[in-house]
Amino acid sequence: MQNANLLSSSQAAEMLNLSVDQLRKMIQKGEIQSIQVTDRSPHVIPLGEVIKHTPHQVRKASMSFDEYADLDAMNASSLKKLSKSLNHYLCQDTEQTAPMMKGVALHDFVEHKFAGRDFENFYTYTPTVDKRTKAGKEILDQFMRENSHLKILSEADYKDVVEMGNAILSNPDFWKFLKNADVEEVILWNHEGIKSKARLDYSKKKEHVITDLKTCQDASIRGFRSSALRYLYHLQAQWYRIGYRAVHGTLPTFIFAAVENHPPYNTALYSLSDELLDQAQDMINRSIDLYKRFIDGELVCKGYHEGIMEIL
Repeated sequence: MQNANLLSSSQAAEMLNLSVDQLRKMIQKGEIQSIQVTDRSPHVIPLGEVIKHTPHQVRKASMSFDEYADLDAMNASSLKKLSKSLNHYLCQDTEQTAPMMKGVALHDFVEHKFAGRDFENFYTYTPTVDKRTKAGKEILDQFMRENSHLKILSEADYKDVVEMGNAILSNPDFWKFLKNADVEEVILWNHEGIKSKARLDYSKKKEHVITDLKTCQDASIRGFRSSALRYLYHLQAQWYRIGYRAVHGTLPTFIFAAVENHPPYNTALYSLSDELLDQAQDMINRSIDLYKRFIDGELVCKGYHEGIMEIL
């Protein structure tokens, strides 16, 4: 059989006597999880990985977050998982958590305000009721029915989003990067033969600058640097720069706009040193290499390392 890195979605479908559309629907429904790609090894490659490896056209696109999330391609989140271990990547959870929803709401707040739209026409928060009582449950049920067209946050998260949004929009340095910028531009490219994607918060083609909005506990330089290293923001920044260059031909400057998620909601803007970006590039290279070895059918360790390591 063909090597996994050469197996297209149509070839995988043909192997199973299915159409490509049927194959994709079965994957999405969870009806099929893997495909045996070689009869000489017990190694089984998840079928989703085979489909992901089908090349796509280098381009930029405009789409919703859900449409972007459904794209089968390597992104910064997947690379962060791979940088830990193959097992982290294979079991990554795609469910949207409350903090993630809060972050999305902040981006929406900024976008709506910048476009002159009222945030409350798109978001609301749940009323304070005693859910243990019949009356409280009825009030909550009625609220949910009447506001089914809106995105619903908790009251505390809603207020934080409004305060964070107003704080970052009050930062004149942030406005310099927001004005005339493309919002949430999706870029698609092939990185070393692997389908890749990124969704840029704000990008300015004339100056070649990408700005990414981040919420944090501490927006001071010491606090944000700690968050950047802990959550691998530098890896994300370098991945976006790689994608931007693939689509637009120039390696851009990357700026983080940080806003604290609690009072006093301080804001700050940061760039990354060449040293941190070089470290991120090394992490990307190692992660891509691990991914390639996996989809090529090599028996590699799925955990942290092989053999026995001495703790020094």
